Amino acid sequence: MKKIILLSGTLGVGKSTTASELVELIEHCLHVEIDNFSNFEGFSVHNPEHLERVLREGVQHALEKLEGEHNVAVLDYVIGKDSELTMIKSLIPAHVDFKFAYLESENGELKHRICNRNRDCVEWELERTDTILEIQKDNLNFSLIDQQVDTTGKTPYEVALEVAQDFFRLNAAAFVQRSDGLILFCHRRDSKYPEKNYQVPQGGVESGETLEQAITRELEEELGLKNFTIKKGPTSGLRYVWRKGTRKRYQIGQCQHYFLVFVDSEQEKEIVETDDFDSYRWVEPKVLVEEVVDFKQPIYEGALRELGLLD
Repeated sequence: MKKIILLSGTLGVGKSTTASELVELIEHCLHVEIDNFSNFEGFSVHNPEHLERVLREGVQHALEKLEGEHNVAVLDYVIGKDSELTMIKSLIPAHVDFKFAYLESENGELKHRICNRNRDCVEWELERTDTILEIQKDNLNFSLIDQQVDTTGKTPYEVALEVAQDFFRLNAAAFVQRSDGLILFCHRRDSKYPEKNYQVPQGGVESGETLEQAITRELEEELGLKNFTIKKGPTSGLRYVWRKGTRKRYQIGQCQHYFLVFVDSEQEKEIVETDDFDSYRWVEPKVLVEEVVDFKQPIYEGALRELGLLD
C-alpha cells in the first residue's frame, strides 16, 4: 500500500530536515513542502481563502507521484487546527495509508534553532512560532495525532528513524549460551559480507506470533535446536538500517529484540548444520561485537549490555 506521512509542528522543530532524511532512508520517497508548493508568499497559505486550494494542490501532487514509481510521500505542513487535518485526510483515498506525525521540541531549543538559521526574519519567525503553538493548543485535538516525536537534542537522522519506525521489520534474535559462558556464533552459508560471515540466530516475526514464539521457531529452523531455556529477554527494540541497495519497498531495516538462551551439554548436541549456517564457534561476548558486520555492532553491544553480558 502506498503511503503518505504528514509531518507537522511549529517552526524550528525540524520538519524539512527530517523530511529530507526520510527521502534518503526510504526507497522511492518524495518530499512535498506544502507551505512553499504554491506561488503564494510563504505562510499566506494559512489565509482561509487560500487554504483549501493549496492543500488540495499539495496533496494532489503527492498522489500523482504515488501513481508512478514513488511509494511514499512526505507532506511538510504546519497544521494549526483540526479542520486543516480533516481537509487533508478527506483528499487522500482509502487505498493510500496515512500517518500524521507531530514534531515538537523544548521552547528554548526552538528559539535557538530559529536564531541560528541566519535569516532576516528571525523576530517574525519567533513571534510566528508562539502564535502557532497557541493556535494548536486551542484548536488541535492531539488525540488525532498518530505519533508525537520530541526532537530536542536529536539530529534530523535520529528523528527520521523514529518517524519511520513502521518501516522496520520486526525481528527476534538469540544469544545462545552454554555452561562456560561462551556464546554461539554462527557462520552463514549465503553471507552478503564475506569479511563478516558470522552472526547469531535471528528471524522475522510472522503475523500473529509473539517474540518468544518467533525465536523458538527460528532456533529450530536455523540450528535444529528444540530444547533450551530462555533466561532473559526480550530486550527493547534495537533498530539498524540496511545498506542502500538492500532495502525493500516499505522496509529500511530491522527492529530486533534479543533473548538470552541457555543450553546444557545434552541440549548443545542438538545444534547441527542447516540451510542457514554451515559451521559454528563458541566465543566470548565481546567477540560477537568485534566480528559481526559493522552496521550491527552497536546493536549487538546494546543487546549484550541490556542482557547483562557486557559491562
